[in-house]
Amino acid sequence: MKVDIKLIYILFQILLFGCVPNQRDTGMKTYTWLVTSCAPEDFPVEVMDGFFLLPDGRKMQIQIRSVVKNGWGKIGALILSDEDKQALPLKMYIKWFSLRERKFYQGMFDLESNDLEQAIAEKKISPVDGTEGAFKYFVVGTAPEGGVSLWLTGSGVCKEIGFFRADEIQVDTTRFIGASRSLEFYADALLNNAFTEADNKNVRLGNYPLGKWSREYRKIFDWGFSFVSSPKGQSALISLFNGEVIFLPNTLEIEKFQNHPIPERIEINWLDKDGEENILDIHFDESEILTVFEHFAGYKSGIKVQIEFNSIDANTRIFVKNNEYVAELKKCVIQNF
Repeated sequence: MKVDIKLIYILFQILLFGCVPNQRDTGMKTYTWLVTSCAPEDFPVEVMDGFFLLPDGRKMQIQIRSVVKNGWGKIGALILSDEDKQALPLKMYIKWFSLRERKFYQGMFDLESNDLEQAIAEKKISPVDGTEGAFKYFVVGTAPEGGVSLWLTGSGVCKEIGFFRADEIQVDTTRFIGASRSLEFYADALLNNAFTEADNKNVRLGNYPLGKWSREYRKIFDWGFSFVSSPKGQSALISLFNGEVIFLPNTLEIEKFQNHPIPERIEINWLDKDGEENILDIHFDESEILTVFEHFAGYKSGIKVQIEFNSIDANTRIFVKNNEYVAELKKCVIQNF
């Protein structure tokens, strides 16, 4: 009897791979999402390796071997997926070189599936057009001293869903920079290519607390808004130092807002007496507002960011206050248009 080897091989392949369930067959919920990374603008990194591990064993890769300095919590380079929708990841791995520290970090982190599912399913109102949107991107942030933040972002808003600490590691640098060049030479070459000489000098001379992305930026305070004079805000877009961006679509949501990290920028929409829409744009001075908020850390009563706005001459003053102490913020950059 003649045996058809080719036919047997085909049947074997069908039996083997036909029995392997894909994520659509397992009953898992699937979502549309992509992966990107970020780092502080003045403290760039080179991502050496990184991925999100899916329940079926596949990996969603993070863009590697390029200098990342797009800003904390911001969307960076993307790698498109062949799948329109996929299950949420179980783990996240990231390995990077911190250029200014001259250090390597690495970490594999478990992700809480229930927390991810609840966060990504949450519908958001877009500050751009007021329509209902959803989170679409996982953003991995790598900071000095091994801090790793994870955000979900989309529809103009951004939410931190996890913070982790990577380990400093030793790496055989000859594998990617060669034996003839030092790590210092390699890091300086990347920095000189990414920044001007003046920018690099300013960072070297500056007093930068390297842990601020992991500590000061993430510290939560019991603060909310208070408006003096007219008008009150109709909606507000709030950028926080920890990378989050929150949209409050109406006056009620503005009044309920509390318990968040320190604000970096606030944009408030208001209507003038003729019903025309205006925007009050407040950029806080980092050193000033961090110092002022830290002063309130020992008080039990809640904090109010009080906006004294006169729509007639658009003269705005900003105070941070509670029942026991008040401080005016005098270094804000304020625009009204």
